[in-house]
Amino acid sequence: MQYFRMQQFFLDEQDQQALQRATVAIAGLGGIGAPALELLARNGVQHFRLADGDCYDDTNCRQLFQTVNTIGLSKVDAAHGRVLAINREAQVATYEDGLKPSNYLEFCSGADAICSQSDDATAFLLVHLGAAKYRVPVFHAARASIHDRYQIRASVRDYREITLDPDETAVEFGKRWGVEPALIRGFIEYAEREEDCPELHQRIIEANHAFRCRTVRSMLNNGEHSALSDKSREYLLEVAEKHPDDFYKMAVTPEMCFMMGALLACAVKDALLGRAQRTWSFNLRDGVPAEAEQSVPVAGSMMQAGGA
Repeated sequence: MQYFRMQQFFLDEQDQQALQRATVAIAGLGGIGAPALELLARNGVQHFRLADGDCYDDTNCRQLFQTVNTIGLSKVDAAHGRVLAINREAQVATYEDGLKPSNYLEFCSGADAICSQSDDATAFLLVHLGAAKYRVPVFHAARASIHDRYQIRASVRDYREITLDPDETAVEFGKRWGVEPALIRGFIEYAEREEDCPELHQRIIEANHAFRCRTVRSMLNNGEHSALSDKSREYLLEVAEKHPDDFYKMAVTPEMCFMMGALLACAVKDALLGRAQRTWSFNLRDGVPAEAEQSVPVAGSMMQAGGA
């Protein structure tokens, strides 16, 4: 196979075989997950598991696989077709309903790396539960801080080296998501039984959505709008009023999505090739690596999500 011949300066035969054997699972195929998938496929990864319950629509051209031809198509189907267009020997398993307690273990089992880019807080949690069970590293790309629009990064939580405590996870993720820890702990119990719980899932999604809206609106009201955009505070408030359900997702450009997807692919590639793990970061204003800081993936990041 000659698809990857032009990469031999960087990938020797052993590297190419490692990438071809690897299985990468990606939850969330929006603004960041899609370019990461594209780049991993172009690096020679041949085995993918793709989970996303959404379809492409005509409102979000930041997403790589959204074209006039894919509007209305499920994201996993569009992504599946794209991977096969790059490499006809690729093998792709799809989860068109997204991640649920009844399927997350199948999604995570046997994966060598998992990318968590879903906009669904429960899917984010399920990725970490499954990864901890099977000792798989989880990768996540986002803005490094909600208070600095120029800092982006891809980070890893390596469950080959750490464990997950359900009670601590409920408190940590609950605080970061604006969700009562008791709801998170209840969802974890359903996941441990591999039993779907639509009502609890919806309560967590609604609480996280409200929290993200409050946080970004508070920034606008408190004059922190420059962390979101170079537009005026008045203009951003007008946009928020016009689009109350999703304005908090709007502070990410296509370029930022693609660059975060590239950082994510770099981090995953390092892991698959046995290289030292590190946080891949970049400062968009200065063109230099962002300040190093402890890397902890956060579900439902204000400006990043699978739906970015």
